Amino acid sequence: VVVEAEIFPRILHCLKDIDEFVRKNAATCIREIARHTPDLAKLIVNAGGVAAMVDYITEARGNNRLPGIMTLGYILSAPTTMFQHMKTS
Repeated sequence: VVVEAEIFPRILHCLKDIDEFVRKNAATCIREIARHTPDLAKLIVNAGGVAAMVDYITEARGNNRLPGIMTLGYILSAPTTMFQHMKTS
């Protein structure tokens, strides 16, 4: 339902919000989407989610980084050939 609402790339802008709770909740939502299927992980990548998540991790502090780190882990572990170049770089 969340993906059908076409939240990408709008939710990625929430990762830059001034409120840290908005940023963390956006990262958590993206993490939950990334973990479901390789196709959803690909949707995040195609929307520019990898760069946005790296920026989020760089700017977040403490445990607030965890959803971003986990998101990248789910994306990189997706059994899809489009991620193979990322794994070997």
